[in-house]
Amino acid sequence: MAQSTASLTAFWLFICLFPSSILAQTPDSDGLIRIPIRRMKSIREKLIAQGLSRQQVHDRLEKMRTPTPKDRLAVDAALSANISVENLAKLFDLAYYGDLAIGTPPQQFKVLFDTGSSDFWVPSQKCVAAGSTECFSHSRYDSRLSSTFRANNTPIAIRYVKGNTTGFLSQDTVILAGLKVKQQFFVESTKFADGVLDSDFDGIMGMAYTNLAVSKATTVFENMALQKLVPHSVFSFFLTAGTTSTIGGELILGGIDNSLFEGDIIYTRVTRKGFWQIAMKGVIVVEGNYDSTTPLGCLKGCPAIVDTGTSLLYGPKVDIARINTAIGAFPGDTTGEIYYVDCSTISSMPTVFFVIEQVHFPLKPRDYVLQFFYSDGTSECLSGFAGEDYQTSAGLLWTLGDVFMRPYYTIFDFEQSRVGFAKVTIP
Repeated sequence: MAQSTASLTAFWLFICLFPSSILAQTPDSDGLIRIPIRRMKSIREKLIAQGLSRQQVHDRLEKMRTPTPKDRLAVDAALSANISVENLAKLFDLAYYGDLAIGTPPQQFKVLFDTGSSDFWVPSQKCVAAGSTECFSHSRYDSRLSSTFRANNTPIAIRYVKGNTTGFLSQDTVILAGLKVKQQFFVESTKFADGVLDSDFDGIMGMAYTNLAVSKATTVFENMALQKLVPHSVFSFFLTAGTTSTIGGELILGGIDNSLFEGDIIYTRVTRKGFWQIAMKGVIVVEGNYDSTTPLGCLKGCPAIVDTGTSLLYGPKVDIARINTAIGAFPGDTTGEIYYVDCSTISSMPTVFFVIEQVHFPLKPRDYVLQFFYSDGTSECLSGFAGEDYQTSAGLLWTLGDVFMRPYYTIFDFEQSRVGFAKVTIP
């Protein structure tokens, strides 16, 4: 169903102005389910809005992303036991959320649709009794109000870099765009990891493979496919660019919208089910004095995951340092994670190519630089390439987050165990 840029903009403006309870939808004639996505105000933007200086913002963010020695031990133990660990710092700079409801009658929630995890959790009404005062400002699920609730009560602890989000399993009807997913397991969260509720979303709906879930519960989307609510076990994301608009894009359940991309879809197989993990061949910086045939990152091939729950594009610290040096970026913290660039140099910065299936996917400076504006009229430009050493059996992991996904319509195909990329038609 072809849509013009103007019609899409008008549609998303309508979405932003009216409450989600009005937005009960039916599938398109092609069976696709479209869920509008909004861009939330990032942690960085919230700190800037408080009137903090640039250095104060940097210091606060570094403190928030740096785990304590106790946290480090817990993370190492979890990784040794093959338990996935979420890093909330990856949401500090840009994130997207959409609406769903749980229960009968429906209780509304804003959730992060996260292809980098598989658990589904929202705050429980019982978080108040558990002493989690940070949940006061968020929607909270109350099982007493739902006629379709089923108790389970299995305790669950989801590990984050800075603490756990804990709660218990429950079962109820989940409503996405008017479609009812029956008897869906989810975690009623009562206590939260540091910073997890500092964002605008209420909870997280994981969209990776079920085997990654700490709860072992079948994901919402896989249940949608099992209950034949979607025509195909495929979903796709269209994310908009920019840091100033609340319009975020669309999550499309059940297939592909051909009007949102141009050219061929380049598919690559999932190399390890759990995350949406694929194989990448290299990262190349082509302009300036750098040899366009010599990778500066992922030198011998590497594993990469495609993750809507990550703001930036993460890679091993040594590789990221080389890439940031090549584009003219400088370190922004002591961890080797964050880099900044001079905003006045954006127009002359090089293109960075990511090689997947022998195809070179370009990221231009407008794709990989995020600009933030302070109240004193100055601005700051963040490099979209961030450093993190995450060891896997296949090597150090790369994370293709929103920085990579905005220029490329991204398809997650359960049926054929593959991920597809195509150039978006709407800038």
